[in-house]
Amino acid sequence: MTLKEHTVKSYDKDLESISGTIDEMMHLSLESIDIMSNAIKNHSDELVEMITRHDYKINNLDFLIEKKMTAMLAMRQPMAVDLRYVVSSLKVSSNLERIGDQAKSIVKKLNRIKTPKIDEDIENILIKMLDISKKMVKESVIAFNDQDDNKANEVLSNDDKIDKLYKELFSITNQENFSKEEVTNIINILFIAKSFERLADHATNIAEITKYVITGETK
Repeated sequence: MTLKEHTVKSYDKDLESISGTIDEMMHLSLESIDIMSNAIKNHSDELVEMITRHDYKINNLDFLIEKKMTAMLAMRQPMAVDLRYVVSSLKVSSNLERIGDQAKSIVKKLNRIKTPKIDEDIENILIKMLDISKKMVKESVIAFNDQDDNKANEVLSNDDKIDKLYKELFSITNQENFSKEEVTNIINILFIAKSFERLADHATNIAEITKYVITGETK
């Protein structure tokens, strides 16, 4: 992270410990998104078990961030940007924890889709949505830990791409006549795509938190 260095080195280590835990949560969240991407193509109980394990690890790290933040406030009494960073770390970890929860829910929903293969055009849009969401999550956490305002702005600008793909998905599902079973599956897919939108929303939240930490200003 690039917060200013302090004369007390143990203070810097405490800040680095928080940023390191958030970074670990980010990597688990990115792996969860990869599992979702795999679940679009392969319906498997093994993937459900895998995403459940990831969610458990993310939840534990979220709890650890809360403990570290509380200890930091009690022992170090940080001021200004440091205080904003430490307090906001809990909000960032909360958004990452929700990504883990949504990933678990999405993989379970994908596993319940009855048809063995999703329509290729729909599959491509879902994969694109996940790819963009994954990049947004990664860049938002890097922006937060590095206090990088430009990178935070890049994350915010990508949110429109997700919205556009979601609308494109609706247009594809309206083009053909589907059987009753296919309609049920399409409804499930639309709910899943909406969840993909929420993944991007969590990344947007982290980017906005980053801008607050840097400037001290809210919208």
